[in-house]
Amino acid sequence: MKALRTSSAFALLATLAVASMQTSADVGVGGDETNVDRIVPFNNAWTTLVAEPFQITKELTHCVATGSADALNPNVGNNQYRFLLSIDNANPPIGGACERSVAFDNGAVQSTEEVSSTCTFRNLGLGLHTIRWSARTVAAAAPLIVTDNSMTFVCDNTLLDWDGPGDGHGD
Repeated sequence: MKALRTSSAFALLATLAVASMQTSADVGVGGDETNVDRIVPFNNAWTTLVAEPFQITKELTHCVATGSADALNPNVGNNQYRFLLSIDNANPPIGGACERSVAFDNGAVQSTEEVSSTCTFRNLGLGLHTIRWSARTVAAAAPLIVTDNSMTFVCDNTLLDWDGPGDGHGD
């Protein structure tokens, strides 16, 4: 009986703590995933693999997102592809810090490569935002099939990296 009272008290305290966090800040977790094949045909525009809109209603918020995808080797020529996490921009510029790439060689055994990226989105204001996990071909690469992919993010109003966007140093 004592264990029941202790666990009930703990559950109540945990519920109250979460409820008080929800009323004082935009705190949340989101994401999307699919195992439906996505075709990535273009080198001049990003193909959205998954996207998740969310609303910030209380105060300045910061989010961390992670995207992951399985890229299937088209096995026709030497091909390179870009993958990117972005926020509030369906066609962001190439070459950003949250961009990753994968290359396949002609004649290689049919294979799948896992591609992933993590990105911090700082100082998001009130309103609607959308985080996207996207891909595109490089130059004249053959269209790519992404066999499955996922994106997860978490947001909070507390920013722990006071020096802001990375400079490549450990300070």
